[in-house]
Amino acid sequence: MPVLTSRALAAGRAGAPLVTGLDLTLRRGERIALTGPSGAGKSTLLAGLLPPLAGRVERAATLGPHAVQKLYQDPPAVFPPRIPLCTTLHDLAARHAIPWPRIEDILARLGLAPALLARRPDAVSGGEFQRLALARNLALRPAVILADEPTSRLDLLTQARVLAILCEKADATGAVILLVTHSNEIAARWADRTLALEADAAQAEARGVPLPA
Repeated sequence: MPVLTSRALAAGRAGAPLVTGLDLTLRRGERIALTGPSGAGKSTLLAGLLPPLAGRVERAATLGPHAVQKLYQDPPAVFPPRIPLCTTLHDLAARHAIPWPRIEDILARLGLAPALLARRPDAVSGGEFQRLALARNLALRPAVILADEPTSRLDLLTQARVLAILCEKADATGAVILLVTHSNEIAARWADRTLALEADAAQAEARGVPLPA
């Protein structure tokens, strides 16, 4: 079942398109990897999916206002810098009626100790921040997760754990996950299909690339 569909989509920076003419359908439960060299427009496409420079993006009528969530390369930007992490997460739970045990369970599965929540963001490592940002995202139970290299600051073991949890999310709830990665190995191992962006001197064109069986 389609969740998001793009038609002749163009995305770019400062009005200059990097990705043009992209037709893409995201279906429930899919895991899609977005690959390509630096400067090809991977993060731009992800961040600018709504709204595009040209073309259109159609959302399923069943998607609520918080159904599409993004995981950014800079996870500290998600958290107020002077407020303890526990306060931020409790505020999130109160605003969206999220049972606190759900958040505790996600934190535990991501290997984050409860004592970590007493800290302010400036006392947390980059890898911990990536997992905290993912926990915040998963607690909202989004239908679409736009993940911009969400494991780039993690060691290989933790990276594998986080990707496994993202897979569980897609399998259990039917969430679509669009993952930006520089690693063709991760794309081949993790994704159902890959969207490769290829950069040249003029622009980057997007094309769907099926994974080998």
